[in-house]
Amino acid sequence: MCSIESFPTKRGTARLTEDYVYFEESFWGYIKSLYRDYWQRGTWWSSSALVGYLFAFPIGTWWVVSAVRGGSFLHIAVIGGLTLVLWAVNYACGFRSPDRIRLATIEQVSATDGMKGLTRPRLVIRYTDGEQPVNAA
Repeated sequence: MCSIESFPTKRGTARLTEDYVYFEESFWGYIKSLYRDYWQRGTWWSSSALVGYLFAFPIGTWWVVSAVRGGSFLHIAVIGGLTLVLWAVNYACGFRSPDRIRLATIEQVSATDGMKGLTRPRLVIRYTDGEQPVNAA
């Protein structure tokens, strides 16, 4: 019987030990993933999406700096509030992105197709954290 100690994930590597499954992700793994998924498709619209991703961070940083310098904190408060609400909804749904999960706590692993244009296919790991069930995607 063959043994798998690690396998690639979208943004890094999953490594199995006797007690845990570890998820190792990095910023460069995320950039490589974007490059692989968007640029290497070879279509103009997917290449445009990658360029949009690359410019979104510097443009967003410039916007925040200019808003702070101009004294317009309303826009920043709206974006911060929206981010907080989306994080709270994700937390309330029970989804986490842990760095490691104890193998003994895993109850179920299932595949999900995702919603076209919104989410990707992924594995959902259902495990317990204390007494509370948690989903990791």
